[in-house]
Amino acid sequence: MTEALDSGSGQVERAGLVAGVLAMVMWSTGIVMAKGIELPGLAVVSYRMILYVGGVIVWARWRGTPLTWLGVRVAFWGGTMLGLDLAFFYVAVKETTVANVTVIAACQPLLALVIGPIFFDERPRRRDVALAFIAVTGVAVVVFGSSGLPEWSVRGDIFGVFALVFFTLYFASSKAASGKVSSTEYTAGSAFWATVVVVPVALVAQVDLGPPGASTWAALVALALVPGMLGHLLMNFSISKVPLWLSSTLTLFVPAIATLLAYVFLDESVGATQFLGMGIVIGSLMAVIARPGSLKVLRPGPSRVSPPH
Repeated sequence: MTEALDSGSGQVERAGLVAGVLAMVMWSTGIVMAKGIELPGLAVVSYRMILYVGGVIVWARWRGTPLTWLGVRVAFWGGTMLGLDLAFFYVAVKETTVANVTVIAACQPLLALVIGPIFFDERPRRRDVALAFIAVTGVAVVVFGSSGLPEWSVRGDIFGVFALVFFTLYFASSKAASGKVSSTEYTAGSAFWATVVVVPVALVAQVDLGPPGASTWAALVALALVPGMLGHLLMNFSISKVPLWLSSTLTLFVPAIATLLAYVFLDESVGATQFLGMGIVIGSLMAVIARPGSLKVLRPGPSRVSPPH
């Protein structure tokens, strides 16, 4: 069967792939930073988003793509899903192991492989689908390897599952919105809506949002600007350039990197089984993105997802 390739949009831009990998490294670092901050999870994400939304709106205006009413409307669903994802994720990362919460989130490619063909007419190759399932198997090895550890929590894992669902919906909403506004403006719009979601959630949960100390402020600013603003700018650019299944598969980098960083900097327990699982994950992922043919996709048909309003 001859594959129809579009030289403009069918060929995945390598710049989008590189941006996605850099975003994963930044997000992994941010997870460990968040766990190390001595504040409740909802407080961390609330401060992070307040700082982040201000920074990204200023950045968008400086770039000549200020946030407009159109950008606010287009980013509504993506930003709302992102806010819910962040709320559940930051609570989960405080209540269970970094390995568990990140590997649960890394199961996203399974959901994306269902959503992509249905809503975006994406057709990943069978080989790449098989490798994605092998990678998720490695993720499961990491999860089972960490069960019973002192940092492990069932409730935290459940919150991680909710974060997984909303994170997948964020990816799909962002993919549906690509092309409506610039990636910079979309990042600013989604940050606005995510902040609108997470801060009220923290207030309803009666989380203390009193002013933290100077050292904590420094950590929160770094968390907001690097993994927050820069990480999401890179990821939103990547989502607009690569298929949904491939951008989702890139998230499999996060468990391996974040777990290793937590082991080094937070003294979080990591077993030999977890290292085995991380090896499976990274090996499978590299096989997907290193093969030249994997950087091509079938010509996508028109999106059947209505743009966010």
